[in-house]
Amino acid sequence: MKDLVIFGITHFAKLLKYYIETDDIHQRKVVAFTVSINYIKSSEYLGLPVVPFEKIESFYPPEKYDILLAIGDRKMNSIREHFFYDCKAKGYNVASYYHSSSNLNAEQIGEGNIILFNCYIAPFSIVGNGNLLWDNVTIAHDCIVGDFNTLSGHADTCGFVKIGNNCYLGKHSLINDRVKVLDSTYVGAKAYVKTDTKEGDVIVSPRSETLKNIQSISFVQILESMDRRKVIKDDK
Repeated sequence: MKDLVIFGITHFAKLLKYYIETDDIHQRKVVAFTVSINYIKSSEYLGLPVVPFEKIESFYPPEKYDILLAIGDRKMNSIREHFFYDCKAKGYNVASYYHSSSNLNAEQIGEGNIILFNCYIAPFSIVGNGNLLWDNVTIAHDCIVGDFNTLSGHADTCGFVKIGNNCYLGKHSLINDRVKVLDSTYVGAKAYVKTDTKEGDVIVSPRSETLKNIQSISFVQILESMDRRKVIKDDK
């Protein structure tokens, strides 16, 4: 198998490097990191080279290396989606990583998925491209998961669920049997989705209400803005 270049220099990239290097069944080697040139502040990260994505072919050509996307759920996973297709346009395979502790019985799993420890995917399910499954996620039988979704730790689905694209399922959330979760749906932590959603819905606990007059992309921008203000306040 080809060696890996990890896209990203965040703690998530550090975590993925650790799993790849310590998870016994995987024999792949991380040789470098890459990010957009404007984000490079040092030529090294974790002792490995950091190269600009705009020129990555000159350093690590697609014939010899794959790219693993260490990109989280920002902007409803649209950043991960954007760079997935940028990598494909440059001729790279977008690597997947499956932790050895996970039990994956899916009928089909696409490209560029990251599935962390103790996940379970039941038989007859289909998973698309560019999804991120954190720890202890369960996808029940006969489910369809689209592209560029994030399922946080302990997020579960019942059977025959259909999840569209660019959705976010929070920790300990649960999707009821045969529910359709349409594109860009945001499901908060511990929320229970009992009926079909509309595109861009925001569903939160404790009463699992669908918030009115707000779309998921706007809701996420508010949350991200609050996080940034907290970081600035903590740094003072």
